[in-house]
Amino acid sequence: MLEDLESLRAKLTELNARVRNLREENQQLRAQLGGAQVELDALRGRVSGAVQRVDELLSRLPAASEAADKLAGNDRAGAPR
Repeated sequence: MLEDLESLRAKLTELNARVRNLREENQQLRAQLGGAQVELDALRGRVSGAVQRVDELLSRLPAASEAADKLAGNDRAGAPR
């Protein structure tokens, strides 16, 4: 009977240690998650800004048909009729 109680005490001690370790690990993971979420928000902001800049640059480009004509040497605006 004493051996059973001692075995149970040892198992409870081990269980308690594991619970403590898991709680500490959980706190560390929550802190890492918070940092990752902050970094993700910052990266999303950077991507959004880059998309806006690319869209602005694309809007400044000439129309596709004008560009194709210029590349082909068929600039109709300056060509005689």
